[in-house]
Amino acid sequence: MLFCASELVYAQSTPPADALSYSDSEKALLPSIGGYFNYNLNYHTANFAKLPDVPNCCQNFTKGSGTGISFGGFYQLPINERLLIDLRLGYSSLGGTLESAETPCVIVGGNVTQGLFKHILDVKLATIGLEPAFSYTPFGNLHLNIGLQGGFMVTKTFSQREQIVTPSDRGVFIDTNGRPQGRTRNVYFGTIPKASNINLAVLAGAGYRLPLNSDGSLHLIPEVYYTFGLTPIIPGYKWSVSTLRFGASV
Repeated sequence: MLFCASELVYAQSTPPADALSYSDSEKALLPSIGGYFNYNLNYHTANFAKLPDVPNCCQNFTKGSGTGISFGGFYQLPINERLLIDLRLGYSSLGGTLESAETPCVIVGGNVTQGLFKHILDVKLATIGLEPAFSYTPFGNLHLNIGLQGGFMVTKTFSQREQIVTPSDRGVFIDTNGRPQGRTRNVYFGTIPKASNINLAVLAGAGYRLPLNSDGSLHLIPEVYYTFGLTPIIPGYKWSVSTLRFGASV
């Protein structure tokens, strides 16, 4: 009976419906699901002196930088063997620090002298949203992505201060009348006034598929993405965030 049963199984002409039964071209047309994690390098481009309704003596903030993370899940739907639609849903942190330096006069030992102080604006920004993109495979396991990023701002807070940095161990602002706390002024924090609820960006990226099993159903994909901010953090302000992301998806 075992012999006859094994002969019958061997004689079947229809293969079982598992990953081993698909050819490489058929596998390329199967949808995929997975997750990703990226490390962010955030670049802030700006041209403003102060936040709305927040006192500040800064002449101008022009740039800033920071780090963050991006993570989430994705669904890929092939159109043909080389082109597919890549849909990602995830979280991304876009925070950074903007600084502007000035060389006004400060009081040192009761005397007015030249000093250096900085306007420091720390911001925490984060979005949850979608990243629809087209992914193209020019050859082998390399794929190139281009698309959009659209998210809702779920975090948009700031902390601000003006601080003397030279001399580093003494001196106060002239307008603080020599008080001990006079090395720092205009300290404010809270939600960024009038901040936008939506953040939009264009994205481009690349990844390379590394098989993790013999049937090609599981891959590790080292990837790099760049997003260029389209919308201002505050409507009417010149202030946007672009991000370089390094990481991997599975």
